[in-house]
Amino acid sequence: MTPATTVEQALEHEGPASELRLAIADARLGAVGVNMAIVTDGLLTKGFMPDGFEEHDGFRVYKYTEL
Repeated sequence: MTPATTVEQALEHEGPASELRLAIADARLGAVGVNMAIVTDGLLTKGFMPDGFEEHDGFRVYKYTEL
């Protein structure tokens, strides 16, 4: 799994929320979480609700469900 390195890459998913496993590099999470706030806002407009995450070495994998 290759972590997304831009907000645009993170928002590219076209399938259902249950199929989205979004890998985000730790370097892109930022200290205040602005990038993830933008990603979350974009995914909420698609009808995706955050459903937890898994920690990995150097990145997190976020899971989603239908809103």
